[in-house]
Amino acid sequence: MKKALMLLALIAFVSTGAAAADKVGLYADLSHSVMEETGLAMFDVYLWHQPDVTWGNMSTELLITFPATLACTGKAYCADMTLTKDDITAPATGGSIAWANCTYDWKWSAKMTFIDTGFYSGSPTVGYIQVADHPISHGIWIADCTEDYLIHPATPLNWFGLNQDGVIGTAESTWGAIKDLQ
Repeated sequence: MKKALMLLALIAFVSTGAAAADKVGLYADLSHSVMEETGLAMFDVYLWHQPDVTWGNMSTELLITFPATLACTGKAYCADMTLTKDDITAPATGGSIAWANCTYDWKWSAKMTFIDTGFYSGSPTVGYIQVADHPISHGIWIADCTEDYLIHPATPLNWFGLNQDGVIGTAESTWGAIKDLQ
């Protein structure tokens, strides 16, 4: 009986897509390598997706958070996006984005343009732009490319640094260290 319950639990775990390893991150460039901006009044930040190579990524639900001294003045979406719902930078709603076709490799979905209002007053913002949990569904969620578009959590790759270094590795194992940075 114990073996049967363990097998059932394992099947349920795998069938939900929970084993997938999707990640999302924020970068200043189209090669997803620069994780900070320093000394700029206006700059762009790209939302990048690194899908699990087995499960893929069809859509993502999340929220992008940033300090109050920044203003997001525009968003442009990758030509491969077919649907955007709500606003990925709106704290009350968060947003969802969907690909026209399933993706299995690194791909950017959104380019956000920010203005640092503190820059003009001589106090450039020091802080982070972050991928955060969707405010309604309480997670960063990915729909995979299986026939049933299974839903599973995604992990943030980094915190985008403003006038300081970006932070790599925001998984649960490093969360305590990251919280100490705030």
